[in-house]
Amino acid sequence: MQKPVHRIHFVGVCGTAMGAVAAALRELDLIITGSDDNVYPPMSTFLEAKGIEISRGFRPENIPSNVDLVVVVLPCVPVTTILLLPWRKKSFSVSGSE
Repeated sequence: MQKPVHRIHFVGVCGTAMGAVAAALRELDLIITGSDDNVYPPMSTFLEAKGIEISRGFRPENIPSNVDLVVVVLPCVPVTTILLLPWRKKSFSVSGSE
């Protein structure tokens, strides 16, 4: 049985599509965080206004340890990146879009 998803982290959150999805999920009262190499307005201010915390860079420490799901934007962030290796060893779900 899969556990409910309440906390989602988007790697590559400042892209137009992923930012919109993150904001829509936030509107459903989910806890959304994100990280990206390119954090700047207007997307950064849009996401912050929605209550979405954004970290700069693709580093493992930017992914909160209590997330239920990590969404990765491919090919912007290769799924083989070192960033995901620590999370694959745990029982987190990893989802990607190409």
